[in-house]
Amino acid sequence: SSESAFQEGVPVAAKFVPIKGIAAANSNFLTSVVKATLKSGNFEAFNSKVVRIVVQHKWKTYVRRMFIRNLLLDLMMVFSLTVDIMVHSNHFTLEAPYSHIPTALTLVLWLFFAKDEVLQFLRSATLSQYLGFWNFLDFTSLTSIAVAYVFRWNFQQEYATAAYAIALPLNYLNTLYYMQGFEESGQLIRMILGIIEGIRLFLVILFVCVVGFALAFYVLYDAGSGTNFAGEDLKPYGMENPFSSLFAGFLFLLGDFDVTEFEASSSYYVTLVLFVVFMIFINIVMLNLLIAIMGDIFDRIRENARAEFTFARAIIILEFEEMLASRHYKDHKYFPTWLQVLVPAVEGGADGDNNWIGTVGVLKGSIESFKAQMASEMLDLKNKLAESERKREQGDVVQRKMFSMMESLLEKVDGNGNLENLGRRMNSGVSWDASSNDERIERGRGKSLGESFSRGMSGREVPPPPEKEKEKKKHKHHKKRHTNAHAPSTPPPTKTSSNPEQNGHEE
Repeated sequence: SSESAFQEGVPVAAKFVPIKGIAAANSNFLTSVVKATLKSGNFEAFNSKVVRIVVQHKWKTYVRRMFIRNLLLDLMMVFSLTVDIMVHSNHFTLEAPYSHIPTALTLVLWLFFAKDEVLQFLRSATLSQYLGFWNFLDFTSLTSIAVAYVFRWNFQQEYATAAYAIALPLNYLNTLYYMQGFEESGQLIRMILGIIEGIRLFLVILFVCVVGFALAFYVLYDAGSGTNFAGEDLKPYGMENPFSSLFAGFLFLLGDFDVTEFEASSSYYVTLVLFVVFMIFINIVMLNLLIAIMGDIFDRIRENARAEFTFARAIIILEFEEMLASRHYKDHKYFPTWLQVLVPAVEGGADGDNNWIGTVGVLKGSIESFKAQMASEMLDLKNKLAESERKREQGDVVQRKMFSMMESLLEKVDGNGNLENLGRRMNSGVSWDASSNDERIERGRGKSLGESFSRGMSGREVPPPPEKEKEKKKHKHHKKRHTNAHAPSTPPPTKTSSNPEQNGHEE
């Protein structure tokens, strides 16, 4: 089994579904998924690969063959019914031996489909389970054919014609059921059914509003004079009784009205005001709201078109399984214990993109792409910030090392001369090693360090280390004692004037 048709040359891998008995005869897996989907209205389960594999296996193994057979027989019954009605209505004639062929063929095919409906009804657990939309359509279409032939054989031509008129559209609509089995047409059918289901409540509200306005117009016309302002008789269409006025209200909804007929009402201006309100509220507001609702439902269904198509096919499978003979349930080809499947060896190799993603799907895809792009940009920004932080920390380490080196150099300076010599050395590219007092040439780094050191220490006298200061004081004190011991006595200094001329005169 394979989930989808693979392209030629695309490598595939054989795998199996790791759930024992998921497609066995006594398995209720697919039935449970369908019931849960119907109850929740969420078709996301049918996007699961496991569910799609189970549906694909059942469809390809035995349901597709039965489905195509019933499709061809249904088309034959619709065609023979159409020919039989046309012959019976004298639209064209057939020779005597052949005139009964359409009738006989229609009845034989009717019996075949009636038998399937009976089997399906008997195997359904409850009546509500049987009375789905398509089962109800099958039942009414087959019933209308039977009623038409009963009236025909009882020579009640008028009722037979009415029954034929009802049977024809019902049987043609019933062929849409078989269009669900094919992907392209099946998605469209699901959209039509989804829109009809989505606007049910709105149609009820619209019907109530139209009925109210239609009865209001009927009351005005019924109490009116039935003539226009010129005295001519007017007979507004559909205002003969309350029931026919409902059809007239529907014609108003479609824009079929004549303003001159308002003159036949009991109050021309009240009728005119009601007509304006009807046009604004019903034709403009509500009908445009209806279009908006249908567009929203269309986008929602189109977004999940593949899942809804798989769901429709699953319902077809369950219906045809109810018509299987008991001997088929023992066939392991139909109901295997394990499911093996071929999948693309490269992801996305055979599935392809779903074209039915819709506007909402496009927006979601754009949002996801934008989120992925933003996540990538945020990651790059985070990496850049981390790199900047790392470089800043490295700079702090280098700065601390420089300050440590400067402190070590300051401890080795013993005077201003040595400081200036040190500045010249550092500006020339010579740096000191704080641990070994060895000189090593580091061009660039030493120069910049010397310049910053010279700028930082300019105009500042660096005090000598404490040991040097003590030795200097001791040496100075010893020298002073030695000088005082050998120097001759001298007269006390004479007082001199600050005036140079006076000093010279005295001299």
